[in-house]
Amino acid sequence: MVYVFDDGGVLVDVIPDRNTIEDAEHETLVAPASGLYEPVTFNKETQSWSGLSEDEWKKEHPETTEPSALQQIVMQQSKTIVQMQSVMMQQSKDIAKLKGANA
Repeated sequence: MVYVFDDGGVLVDVIPDRNTIEDAEHETLVAPASGLYEPVTFNKETQSWSGLSEDEWKKEHPETTEPSALQQIVMQQSKTIVQMQSVMMQQSKDIAKLKGANA
C-alpha cells in the first residue's frame, strides 16, 4: 500500500493496490498509526506520521447541540405550515356553517 502526501506532508491519498514508490518526494510505504485524526502529516526526515489525538480533535471540533441555520429555517417553516393548516380548518368549518345557514 502506498501513502501519498502533498508538499506540506499532508496525507492526500492511499493507493491500496500498489507496493512500489513512484514519487519519492510525495509517497511512502510507511503506514500512519491508527487513531490519528486529521490533519495527518508525514515527516520525511523521521519517516513517521503525526496527527491529532481524538481528544485534541474533539477540542478543535466541539459538538454543537444547537440546531444549524438550515434546521432552524425548516423548524420555522414547519411551524408556519401547522398554523396555516389550523386557519384553513377553521375557515372550512366557518364556510360549512354559513352554507348551512343559507340552506
